[in-house]
Amino acid sequence: EDDPAVVIKDSDLEFNFQASCGDQNVGIGFPVYNIGTDKEDKVLVRLVNTLLGIDELVEINDLKEGRQKDVSFLIDISEDLSLS
Repeated sequence: EDDPAVVIKDSDLEFNFQASCGDQNVGIGFPVYNIGTDKEDKVLVRLVNTLLGIDELVEINDLKEGRQKDVSFLIDISEDLSLS
């Protein structure tokens, strides 16, 4: 549809966490909002960061209109990162 129904606010992504190379199961979470007028049965949320090698998917079920649900990812940070 042309109508955006599910959004993630930029301000909700401005969080700080500490992780080091080799850390496993680093938790990242944020709310996902349904600003549309219909209930969304399934919403697929993708977290991507090419520098860190992250490409994870989480599915949210039954996101009702005007509501929000929190989504959580557990990521692993590679031991041999190069930020060049």
